Amino acid sequence: ILLPGYLYPGDRFSPQPSKVKIMGDCDLRGNAIFDAGFASAQIEAGSALLEKGDVAEALRRVNVALTLDATVSYHVLLRARIHLARGDRAKAKADAQRALALAKDEEQRKSCQDILGRL
Repeated sequence: ILLPGYLYPGDRFSPQPSKVKIMGDCDLRGNAIFDAGFASAQIEAGSALLEKGDVAEALRRVNVALTLDATVSYHVLLRARIHLARGDRAKAKADAQRALALAKDEEQRKSCQDILGRL
């Protein structure tokens, strides 16, 4: 994986998620820590791509993340936002409802309800 970004004082790394590239197969797939990090990088890239209007690539990235971990409310909610941007209200609603069921705190639940309120 090639993940460019900026390293700030205090060892704070700020990635440029829209520039993430998969360079080849990785023998760490299946390792829970690696998969969680890889899923997070895909989510960050998907979010940046959605902001830029590249919904097709954003959806692809988020789907990759969800194959690794489909239990994170924010990840499922991001896919709902992508479906909404694509005009697929049925899929957006299904994902928002699923994200709501996965939500672990009030802030997550409110984000899900905001999307559902737009449908």
